[in-house]
Amino acid sequence: MSTYNLSSPERGRFLLHYALSALLAVVLLCSAALAADKPLRPCFPGISGMAILDEHSLLVVYDTKNKPKNADKPRVAALTIDRKGRPELRDVRLTWPASAALPNDLESICPVPGRTDEFLAAESGFYQGRYGRVFHLLIQRANTRWTGAVLAVYRLPADTDNVEGLVCLRFDDQRKLLLLGERGGSDANPNGKLRLCSIGTDNALQVIQEQALSVDDTLWSDPLRNRDIAELYLDPEGRLWGAAAQDQGDGGPFRSVIYLAGKVETQAENPLQLRPAPLVVYRIDGFKVEALCAPLIPGSALSAGTDDEDYGGTWRPLQELLP
Repeated sequence: MSTYNLSSPERGRFLLHYALSALLAVVLLCSAALAADKPLRPCFPGISGMAILDEHSLLVVYDTKNKPKNADKPRVAALTIDRKGRPELRDVRLTWPASAALPNDLESICPVPGRTDEFLAAESGFYQGRYGRVFHLLIQRANTRWTGAVLAVYRLPADTDNVEGLVCLRFDDQRKLLLLGERGGSDANPNGKLRLCSIGTDNALQVIQEQALSVDDTLWSDPLRNRDIAELYLDPEGRLWGAAAQDQGDGGPFRSVIYLAGKVETQAENPLQLRPAPLVVYRIDGFKVEALCAPLIPGSALSAGTDDEDYGGTWRPLQELLP
């Protein structure tokens, strides 16, 4: 095998030639983009909910509406943190039931307890008498890709109003227990609402307990635009976290708080043990937090995702602030 030893001047000319070639390639690519007059857009999409997928990845859902132009758009994706700590998104190849409409406005997702590859994802509610579903998903890895299938479809209560938080408390042969968080912020339902539901043999959710939840904070400039429950997350200690957000339209400005609502005792007769008032732990101005889950980054307390509408979205680890 031949080898070539470059002298210092030759090595310098080679590196200069390589650098100039790379620079020329970048210039040509940028020139082509400018010639096509293509505007730069936010590259990270808005996240409506997320859950831990494995030690390096999160499963996220998008609030894609079921319109003809969105038929090929993803509803679910895997957000993976690479070795350098950078997030990357890959669509999950999901096989949706052929006899049913594609998901419309998925706003929340949670893991199924005791099952590492199963999740529940909920639509926000009904639209013109359609949708209002919770999908039981099986998510598996195939080499570098994620694939999935729908194991079952459950029906939300008929009077559901904008579900944005979902927690699976129990899921076994004896009982299937879910906690829904309805966001509030409308004339008809100004405050958030927690609804404890069981899944019947007909796959319909039946409300067995409900409780209002209101988040008062000095950040809110317009209480009527405050959504008390933009997300729910139950941590391993049984603490129930929530996110509240102020949404003044797709252009913002947005404001969010992340709070502790109380605790959940899954085996108790009355599982919900709410605080007299939510304890605000994080205040985040300029962003609309709609996703919370367990931390991925060592030393962090939570993972938070946002759906900032016209501005795309973000994902960030949050520092531990509780004693």
